[in-house]
This record gives sequence, structure tokens and C-alpha cells, in this order.
Amino acid sequence: MKRILTPFFLFMVLGCVIHLSNRLLCKEVFANMKGLTQKNKAEFIVIRGFFDEKDNISVSPLYTGGDERLDAPEDYGPYTVEIRDATGSLLASYAFKTGLLTVIKADSSERQIDSRQFAFEIPFDDRTQKVVMKKGPTALWSVTRSPHAPVVSIKQPKEGVTIKGKINLEWTGSDADGDTLHYLIEYSKDKGLTWEPVTGLLKEPKLRLDTTTLSPALSAILAIVCTDGFNTTRSMVNVAIRGPLKILNTFPNDMDTNVSLKPYLFVIFGNHIKEGSLNKKSFLLLEKGINPVSGEVSYIADIMRATFVPEEQLKPNTSYTARIIAGVEDTAGNILETNYDWAFTTGLMP
Repeated sequence: MKRILTPFFLFMVLGCVIHLSNRLLCKEVFANMKGLTQKNKAEFIVIRGFFDEKDNISVSPLYTGGDERLDAPEDYGPYTVEIRDATGSLLASYAFKTGLLTVIKADSSERQIDSRQFAFEIPFDDRTQKVVMKKGPTALWSVTRSPHAPVVSIKQPKEGVTIKGKINLEWTGSDADGDTLHYLIEYSKDKGLTWEPVTGLLKEPKLRLDTTTLSPALSAILAIVCTDGFNTTRSMVNVAIRGPLKILNTFPNDMDTNVSLKPYLFVIFGNHIKEGSLNKKSFLLLEKGINPVSGEVSYIADIMRATFVPEEQLKPNTSYTARIIAGVEDTAGNILETNYDWAFTTGLMP
């Protein structure tokens, strides 16, 4: 499928190698560093921004923690980012270039242009007091670390609550240095083992959050990330997120024709199904949408797929309706709220 990249997704860098303290770290090593430090959210600095045609630079407020969609900066390009300590000594330097944008024209042909945008993350060194962006020897932008980290606290939702649908997310933030604060929301569905960003940077300490866009989980964590442009603080709350049970795919597809008379019907769910919830009473096949067809139902938890195999050959050139009955439940307690039907028509006798 062709995709036109939006500015949000343009912040992806095809990093291969980074230079750190006169050592080269290959992409695999960088990935291993990320894997080993998933729980220590201060191990990477996220850097995003863009250049205009005159190389005037705009950089989003920096924050520490990392973004799993981003990679290391490339080991070549006209620009560098330097991190320096309190004495001005160089701790590390990374070369990079801006990313490419694929443009799809009206005739469906493609061409690539310079997006003038960049996004990557670099290992965090707690000695860092200044970050500088350069083109050659010329400094284009810099930020100096202020003495105090911001303070952030979640007001809503409360610890341990179960939430569903749209909720009001509220928090407070303050900074002893008087720095301007920005926030972003992160979500973990696995008790903090992995994290996914929910928003970009926000200025206001509140958000109307649609939890149906998140993966349901009984042991989820919502985090408010607060940055003063460098120093970063997190406030987290444990919640359970429920939502409608999602069905991702079926076979045959809805309205398929010329389907085999000996089909294997299956449905793929968006989450693991509760044991015993899928059976002959909850996964049905109906001839002409009325008469039940006998069959065996099985469920493979690893791939979240339920299968219905008819006991006898289906009738040729006949319409059938497959149905998952409302009430099927996943392991997070999410319920299929209404019957889920899809229809198909068999082919002729071979």
C-alpha cells in the first residue's frame, strides 16, 4: 500500500551508525541498548525539528526517555549535534542529515524530495549541560540545561481505576526555573515493559483522551511526560483500559463468492480471547442466514485466531453467514457488544 508521509511520520531517520566517544556503534548495538534500557526512560534524548531553505532551524523541546519509532542519527550528513558538559568539553558528536519525503503525484508516479525535517534519539549522558546543532563549524542552535527538573502530578484518572471510551486526563506541572513546560502522553499495555507515544507535545495540562485508540489491558499505565526543553519528569498512573472487542480479519472475506465447498472459516481478534468464551454456541455458520451448520470450533491463542470447520461439505451456489455471538470476551474483560456477521457464497460443484 502506498502511503503519503505526514509531518508526524516524517520524523523517522534511517540511522545505521552513530559515533559516540570516538567509537562506532552499529544499529544492532544501538537497538540492544534500547532493549536493555526500556525501563530506564532517561537513557535517550529525543531530538526533532526542521530547517528552512536558508538553514534557519526550528527544534522541538527536547525530552529524555526515547521513542521506539525513532532510530539513531546517521553517521554522515552536513549537520551535527553535539552534547557538552558544564565545562564545555565535548561528550559526543553525531552527524545527521534530513529525511526524504515520498510524494505521490496525480498519475500515481512517485518522487522523493528533501523533507528538511529530522528526528532521532541519542544516548543520554547525565553530565550533559548543553546541546548544540551545527552545520560545519557554524552553530545554528543550542539549548542549555537549567538547574531544576520540572514537577508533574496526575490529577485524573485516579490510581487503579477502570476506564473506557473518552476520558478527561488532567495533571499539574511546575518548574522552579520558570521554564516553559510541554507535555506528552505515553501508554504501556504491559506494566511498563514497552511504551508507545499517544500524543505529540502539548502545552495545556489536560487532554480529552479517546481510550478506544489504545490496546485494552488490565495492567496498563498512562504516563505524563513533562519537559522544560531538556530536563524531563514523568508521572504515571496504573489503570485498566476496557473497550469493545475488536475483530481484525475474517476468512472468507465478507461478500466473497465462489468459496470452496470445504472451507476453513476463521476470524482473527485484536486481543487474546478468554478461555471458554469461544465455542460452538458463540461461533456459528448459518445456511442462508437461518439454518445452523454443524462444525468444530478451535482457538489458537498465540495468533488470536478462531477456526470453524464444517462437519460436512457445504452446498454449492448457496449463501452462508458466519457469526460471532455478542458476549464473547477477551482476557482484558472487553466484550463483543453486538453480533459480528460476515457472508459469503459457495461456488459450483467441482
